[in-house]
Amino acid sequence: MKIFFKVERNINGYDLDELWNMLSDVGAIPKYWHGHREINVLENNGNRYKVKIRYAFPSLGNGNVGESIIEIDQENKILSFCNYKGPVKGTIKVWIDENENKMSCVYDIEMSAIYIPFKGWIVRHFKKGVEHAFDRLLQKT
Repeated sequence: MKIFFKVERNINGYDLDELWNMLSDVGAIPKYWHGHREINVLENNGNRYKVKIRYAFPSLGNGNVGESIIEIDQENKILSFCNYKGPVKGTIKVWIDENENKMSCVYDIEMSAIYIPFKGWIVRHFKKGVEHAFDRLLQKT
């Protein structure tokens, strides 16, 4: 099941460096992105992290655990997730556009076909999760 959406937020008047420092702190991701219960860094190579993610939704066994490569592009202020193992596969990118004074997030992911009956709810839920993460980040700046 394919899910694609984009969320944008105006960040005019916020300290963009402070916002980027919070956004790009891999260890702090669960503080703002509540869909991620915990992130454990398996490997770190500069601005590239191989991580294990425990998602916040309940599941039997390890059905809520995945692996991702997180890359931090400091120069362009882009945080990229390449989810390659687990219930959410595909890419999620979050970035700060200083010229447009916007923070944006794009989800381009796949989930198992068993979730098709719930697709509308899942998309709304994930979008709300991004909006709430943006709210939490902006409240801290």
